[in-house]
Amino acid sequence: MKTLPSLRRLPAAACLAAVGVWLAAAPALAAEEAGMAGPAVLLLVALGVVLGAAGAYLLCRRRVSVQRDALASLPAPRQVLGARGRCLYANPAFLAAFGAGERPLPEILADQLDDPRSRAEIERIAEDARRGTSGRAELRVRLGGPSEGGTAWRYVSATPLAARPGAVVWAVDDILPERQVAQAVEAEQRRFLDMLHQAPIGFFTLDAEGRFVFANEVLAKWLGLARDALEGRMAARDLVAGDLPAAAAPGDLLGGGAEQGEVVFKSRGGPDFTARVAQTLERDSEGRVKGISAVVRNLAEERAVAEALGRAERRFDNFFERAPVGIALLDGRGLVTDCNEAVRDTAG
Repeated sequence: MKTLPSLRRLPAAACLAAVGVWLAAAPALAAEEAGMAGPAVLLLVALGVVLGAAGAYLLCRRRVSVQRDALASLPAPRQVLGARGRCLYANPAFLAAFGAGERPLPEILADQLDDPRSRAEIERIAEDARRGTSGRAELRVRLGGPSEGGTAWRYVSATPLAARPGAVVWAVDDILPERQVAQAVEAEQRRFLDMLHQAPIGFFTLDAEGRFVFANEVLAKWLGLARDALEGRMAARDLVAGDLPAAAAPGDLLGGGAEQGEVVFKSRGGPDFTARVAQTLERDSEGRVKGISAVVRNLAEERAVAEALGRAERRFDNFFERAPVGIALLDGRGLVTDCNEAVRDTAG
């Protein structure tokens, strides 16, 4: 007769199943060896079958219990729907968020969505899950009644259960903090771009071929071109008047990879202008230039402003000296530090 295997390291349910299998098989083998059969053998076989079935049942219940405990421990709402759309399980977080767990999550979300496209997304996810494919979407849902006006962003996903055809695990996660961070980053980027576009100096970036990737509004205005005519279409070298020195890269306007220098740009909306360019060549791991960033000062405009300020200063000096009344500047001790001609004539 076969001996009973060691069961010391097996779980109780597994031991029960193993004992059942042994009780079912061992008597039949013994009877076969002895050439005997009878009610006692049949009884032992039946007992073994019952014990094996009980062990298998306990194993299945234990596995299901572990799965339920795992879902129950999650802090975010989870709901399991059967093939007919009925709720099989809802974890405590789901009950806390949506109340009773019998109502399917897609129906709950449909009532919280005002956008038809978002409702279509829920239907798409549900259909994908029924076909055995996971689906997910970011949805903006309404909080409370239509008159309350509160909204929140939810990450909704549906995952089919391979072990149970037609069953789907629905998950909902609140992504409002992440969305707020993303919106704050986008707002900062917009403010930064506004600053770049409105700054009194030009900015541009070029790709490895010397074409414009970015040009701010001020530079585009100086060149007499729209930004969309520059970015991705034109090369910086084509907008430079005269010959350029030997360049380290297609977009190198100063030659030899120099960091600063003067360049004469052609303008479609006016005369050519001289600019002071400060450029930075960005290189890859092999030392090849993969892009160029540069700052541009319009020296023609700066000189025009300096000349205008000089003329204004000279006009003020003339007014100060020839004013029909006396004008004097005193320091903190009451001593005259400067005065016009009328004061000097009065003081003798």
